[in-house]
Amino acid sequence: MAPITMKLSLIFLNLSHAVYGLIQAPPLPGSHALGTTVFQATDSSTSRGLMLSLFYPTSAQNTSNYTFAPSFPVATALHLAETYSLPPTTLQGFSSRSYNAAPILLSNSNTFDFPVLLFSPGYGNTRLIYTTIAENIASLGYLVITVDHPFDVDFIEYTNGTTATWDDVDFDNNTQAIPYVDARVKDLQFVLNSLSNSSFTAQIPGISNSSPKSIGYGKSQQTFQTKKIGAFGHSLGGASSFSAAGVDSRFSCVINLDGQLFGDVIQTGLKTPFMIMANELHYRTEERDASWYDFWANSVKLGGWKRDVRVNGTTHGSYTDLAVWAGVLGLGGFEDLLGTIQGQRMLEIESEFSHQNLRLMVRISINVRKSTKHLALRYFYKLILRAIAHQNLSSLESS
Repeated sequence: MAPITMKLSLIFLNLSHAVYGLIQAPPLPGSHALGTTVFQATDSSTSRGLMLSLFYPTSAQNTSNYTFAPSFPVATALHLAETYSLPPTTLQGFSSRSYNAAPILLSNSNTFDFPVLLFSPGYGNTRLIYTTIAENIASLGYLVITVDHPFDVDFIEYTNGTTATWDDVDFDNNTQAIPYVDARVKDLQFVLNSLSNSSFTAQIPGISNSSPKSIGYGKSQQTFQTKKIGAFGHSLGGASSFSAAGVDSRFSCVINLDGQLFGDVIQTGLKTPFMIMANELHYRTEERDASWYDFWANSVKLGGWKRDVRVNGTTHGSYTDLAVWAGVLGLGGFEDLLGTIQGQRMLEIESEFSHQNLRLMVRISINVRKSTKHLALRYFYKLILRAIAHQNLSSLESS
């Protein structure tokens, strides 16, 4: 299970000749301007230090008072430059579309009224190469939290100045991946639990529950709705999202971006609403991916809403930001890594498909009782399908 970051050298070598000035992904599709912040959080029960990036609609009326957050912090940019023999400043020109430390948008009751989504990256991959997809979804009205899991990511830069690397493990069999998935599930549960901790949430710009001047100070207050949230991820991160839903009902809808499954969830299946998005050659068959084949069959027995989509012109790497960067910079020749699909088109499919399915899954997960409503939702979904994805979807199955 070689990480995408092991295959970046050709792209980064081209970047050393192509980058001039500020480099950004295309404009965001949603109506919300975004704020962002990063911080580390340590789970005392596991002694695992996580790095988190948060992307959220901002209440800032004048965004000119803020600057776009860089795509890579300094030490990470230098590490990547050294790893791929690039000039030190090569990656410092990359910028996100989110405003650094802009305040989060809260309601008059001082609560965050948008859905919360947790994102888990592919094995070996930094959360930072999924910023664009996280921002695109957040701009449609979500808080998206991307998580770096220690010990299975190439390089983590913590806010206290420390860094962590990893020992790459090439899994010889499926059972070797299970401890990594289990650790990630605990990480996701810890982040979810932390959203109910005022000391944790007070680090988010615009929230200051510890301040006497804040709304609701001294009262029991829940800023974020944490009884039902979504989780999604790429590769091992997608597998971890499904496993999290299998053991924790608070994960009420999940999306797996091209990730083989591991562990108990294959045999138990999921009744929780879920969607699988696959690359062009990743089939849900016993021959191509037995984990998906068995998982789907076991999930069908449980009932519940499910969706299976395969996107034409894609590879496993198409689900990262790399295709977007290559498109923005006009770089070609990476079809074996990134597929033939244009990065912007892939962003549209990931963002809109995830958004519309999440909306549908959330409504189903809160037990819509009238069958007429279910029929209306299914009809609505079919209209969305025709509108946004017909050109690139080679398969679609649901129940």
